[in-house]
Amino acid sequence: MRLIFLYLFFISCKDKNLEPVSNFNIVTVDSLYTLEVPKDMEIMNSLYNQASLQYGSRIKDAYTVVINEDKKDFIVYFRQIGVYNEELSVIKNYAAAQVNYFREEMKATKIEQYDLTEINNYNAHQFRIEHRVNHYKMAYLIAYIETETDLFMIMNWTPLDKFDKLESEFNDINGSFKLIQK
Repeated sequence: MRLIFLYLFFISCKDKNLEPVSNFNIVTVDSLYTLEVPKDMEIMNSLYNQASLQYGSRIKDAYTVVINEDKKDFIVYFRQIGVYNEELSVIKNYAAAQVNYFREEMKATKIEQYDLTEINNYNAHQFRIEHRVNHYKMAYLIAYIETETDLFMIMNWTPLDKFDKLESEFNDINGSFKLIQK
């Protein structure tokens, strides 16, 4: 009897379309890049006015923005103000400048660099940053990515007490970044 049940089970599964169901939507931004965002996130145009992508979920209290800038403009400006370190790569300079902003301006309480050095064949760095906003503890997972002509910052955040639950999802978002080849 068991063999008949197993046989029927396998036959019924064979005829079904068993492709995995994704919980992410692929979003194309300005014919420049794609990013996968969770299906339960929606466009939120008031998160960061300079961002090229702004998504969030009020229910999960999770948010993602992407900020991109011209790589040459970054190098020129940071050389002009005397903070560009010629001994570091462009992506290390960019990540250092952004992390320093969190450290000094936003008074980060914790900064942890991940071992990540690449996202889809692009130089990258990723950090977990914690800080307080008024009485709220916030946690960010931020990826910095260097392409041939641009620098990208993918910034995901949530209240600190929700971060552990969302960290994997934030990693998936960051890892899904793909430049559209022209």
